[in-house]
Amino acid sequence: MSSDKVDVIDLIINVLREHEKTLDELVGRLEEVLDRIPAAEGREVVERPPTIRVEVHDWREFRSRCRGAPVVAFEVEDRTLSIYAVKGGMIYTYSEVLPEMKVRMRKADGHYVVEEFSVDSLE
Repeated sequence: MSSDKVDVIDLIINVLREHEKTLDELVGRLEEVLDRIPAAEGREVVERPPTIRVEVHDWREFRSRCRGAPVVAFEVEDRTLSIYAVKGGMIYTYSEVLPEMKVRMRKADGHYVVEEFSVDSLE
């Protein structure tokens, strides 16, 4: 796996962690506001239109379509990274299998030294 891909994955993970913190704060603030609003009787409830799910197989296309998305989430399950973004009433999804990585290290003079690093794929 190239260092560029590792850097991109690290960047995505860090951005998603920050988004998660921000979303948690916003949800907490919204719950506080909703608790202060008295329940209105007889108000008409407007339902949202159904959301369309778009599965994108190319990373560059996914990144282009989802740039500036207000909501982004990810999960890793069984070596598969899945990223979800909501933009314009649509849920975009992108998934790819993460390469299997093996690292052999040893401790030397209080530091760890990588003796071997291997991946099963560079795609």
